[in-house]
Amino acid sequence: MDGQSETKKSKTGLIVGIVVGVLLIVGIGGYFIFQSMVNTPKNSYLLSEKADIDNTFEIFEERFSEELEWYEYMQENPVQTDLNITASSNDPSLQQMGLSELISGSEINISTGTDMEDEISTFALSADVAGFSVDGLDLFLTGDNAGITFPFIEEYLTLNEADAPGLLSMMDPAFSEEEEIDYSVFFDDQMLSETEREYIEDEYMSYIHDQLPDDAFESENEEITVGENTINAEKLTMNLSEEQIHTFLSDLFNKMADDEELINMIQAQVTASSIGMPQDEADQIGSNVSDSLRTAAEDVQNVGFPDGLSSVIWLDGDDIVQRDLNVTTVNNDTTATVNLNGTNEISENGNVMNYNAVLGDGTEEMTFTINADLNEVENGFEDTITLSTSEADSNIVLTSTKDNSGDAVNSTLQLDVPMGQGMENLSIFLESESTYEDDQVTADYTIYAEDGVSITRDTATLNIAQESVTVDSVSVPDLTNEVNIGQMSEEELNDYFTNTFGPAFDSWVNENFGGMEPGGF
Repeated sequence: MDGQSETKKSKTGLIVGIVVGVLLIVGIGGYFIFQSMVNTPKNSYLLSEKADIDNTFEIFEERFSEELEWYEYMQENPVQTDLNITASSNDPSLQQMGLSELISGSEINISTGTDMEDEISTFALSADVAGFSVDGLDLFLTGDNAGITFPFIEEYLTLNEADAPGLLSMMDPAFSEEEEIDYSVFFDDQMLSETEREYIEDEYMSYIHDQLPDDAFESENEEITVGENTINAEKLTMNLSEEQIHTFLSDLFNKMADDEELINMIQAQVTASSIGMPQDEADQIGSNVSDSLRTAAEDVQNVGFPDGLSSVIWLDGDDIVQRDLNVTTVNNDTTATVNLNGTNEISENGNVMNYNAVLGDGTEEMTFTINADLNEVENGFEDTITLSTSEADSNIVLTSTKDNSGDAVNSTLQLDVPMGQGMENLSIFLESESTYEDDQVTADYTIYAEDGVSITRDTATLNIAQESVTVDSVSVPDLTNEVNIGQMSEEELNDYFTNTFGPAFDSWVNENFGGMEPGGF
């Protein structure tokens, strides 16, 4: 069984490694810093890929500039956010059944407090949904303690991070009591810092530039048609042989495996996204990543690239307006082919991208298509992105508009979902109006669905009002009635939940719903 597990881990590491390596070769590998600006085919190819990726990030930052700035602000300042969630319905058929009144009379209030620097987060919920009221569901989390209280009890149930392994071990003997759990990972910023990004650029992109052979690149002029435009483009080709791919990937994986700073970054990212991960398991991540990379460096020699790797880009000035990538791999008699091709029609106010990814396994092929029409208008943006596959009945369409003409930022997101079986597509809309100031945010969101037949905006609408303000501090609630479940023995836990918590819950449910037998908890 252990041998099968190791084999599976080896294959997984190899596959992930090859994907990462190929991406670095083709696209992300364009992110490099090097001193020589000699206009060689290799330099032109890689600089063009770098500029293309830079432009993609720039578009993203333009579309979400206010949201990104507010996210950064919240990392450094304590903020309280209040959400008021209501619903409305004007559908005649629902009104006849009495459902419109229930929908329109429902309300949920959520209040959160976050202080990332002092490691404090709070959450409180109250609700009145269809005549059912909830008030008193509160939580908190700090760098070393967590707590929760319910509407039917007065005390806070708390669990210190130092006591968490013992409690989890009591509940599940397979969990070691010697484990360490760190609540602080919840407050870690999961985005790579500028210093970390610069390190990756400096350390790897110049390395990749130096390792790719000069004679793998060629340049020529070719006339192509993109959209309605005929372009005398510069055609840049990168062809890597099977031997060159093996050498490049093997050397790259070994370098990454020995790079402690990179491994520490990966470990920090995984740990930050896994709240409650035991410390020894978190500590093992780096070692596992290094081992997987070294295994991939060895096993890549067993993967065949019978046709090598071919990547061609066509430039109009400094812009990539067309590309074509082809690679075939053979591993244990399994053949996989990848072809990525498409165009990018650039205009003064935007661009239209049409790309196809064709994946084959030797017996059948599947095509994924993405069409993106990105436009800058007088006061904002109007974007439409369509995703489809060769097996889908219809497309998934995401439409986004953003208006910055006034104090508020207005945007509309539309998601068109194919329902299949002869049914009309369902369009889901999210409309928002947000005002971002230096230290606060106010926003109103409206969510509804339409199918063009029976479901309309009048059927049901979800309304969310947000108010986020800077506060002096975020405080942990009063723990006078604290019940520290991490300090309880198994007998004490059973006694508390059987004789205190359980009866209180039963009484609360009977009061609100009725008909529940005592001891139902």
